Amino acid sequence: MGHGCVDLEFRNMRRRVHELEDKFRDSLPEGFDIVPLQGKAAAVRVKVPPMCMSDGFSPEKVTEVFRATSNLIRWYKSQISQTVLKN
Repeated sequence: MGHGCVDLEFRNMRRRVHELEDKFRDSLPEGFDIVPLQGKAAAVRVKVPPMCMSDGFSPEKVTEVFRATSNLIRWYKSQISQTVLKN
């Protein structure tokens, strides 16, 4: 079975994805990846269970997706606060 994903997208970073990797590699929690996207973007990605409406609506899967999204937001806020404090 495949997976779904939750992405935090950075516009115009596809060609500079190595900069994101250099900046965030050491701070990424387990299960987070930096990936190039279609077009000009790159993203910090968290894999989540696949959700297909034809399979029915699973509250457990929805909860897991919301948890992953919350973790991604928390990680991003921690990176922003560290960046602001360093400048």
